[in-house]
Amino acid sequence: AGDHPYRDFFEWGVPLQATLSYAGQVLTGHRLLGEFLGQWALILTGMVVSTHLAFRLSGSLAATAAAMLVAVVNLGVTPTVHGSKIFIYPCAILLMWRYLERPSAGRSAALGAFAAIAFLLRHDHGVYVGAGILLTLATAPLAAPDARKLSSLLRDLAACAVASAVLLAPWAILVQRSEGLVNYVIARAYINSKWAVGSSPFTTILSLNPLAAFTPDPSGDLGTW
Repeated sequence: AGDHPYRDFFEWGVPLQATLSYAGQVLTGHRLLGEFLGQWALILTGMVVSTHLAFRLSGSLAATAAAMLVAVVNLGVTPTVHGSKIFIYPCAILLMWRYLERPSAGRSAALGAFAAIAFLLRHDHGVYVGAGILLTLATAPLAAPDARKLSSLLRDLAACAVASAVLLAPWAILVQRSEGLVNYVIARAYINSKWAVGSSPFTTILSLNPLAAFTPDPSGDLGTW
């Protein structure tokens, strides 16, 4: 309709997801089918990469099949809104693993490019993936002798940073020329502070009573179990 994000309407901090959704709608005649296909493309890609990781780790088709059976069953009750997560983290792990196997500027650039993609899909994903990449680069000298030279580490850091910057620059320029990067950060930080979980979800384990699942609810309401 001629409206531009950041200038005419609020974008929640998922620019690449919004772009993919728009592309899917254009390709399918502005129907929800486009969203469905886009989400499942991410999910299936993530599942394929996860299967590959399982086989690389175990070297056993039987163990891989057993592990992925659990994943497929779990996927059946997972909302498709989590498609980006299912795609991002297996791919990030695979790229980090490949870099540790043979550090190089090319593989480091791939890490930087994927960190930018994760950031554009959803900003917190980019933060988590970026932290993992920094840890990967820092520990590479322990895994590969070729990465123990300071010059090699600096070269790979530069390749990673440049690849990430090249992909992020067009988006950053667009935001700066419309909403402004400072205002963008302030607005999204405020929203995230309202959405953030107050305490770690793992602390609920401390108050769980496993025997409660075997105790019938007097009201007969299974939803309270």
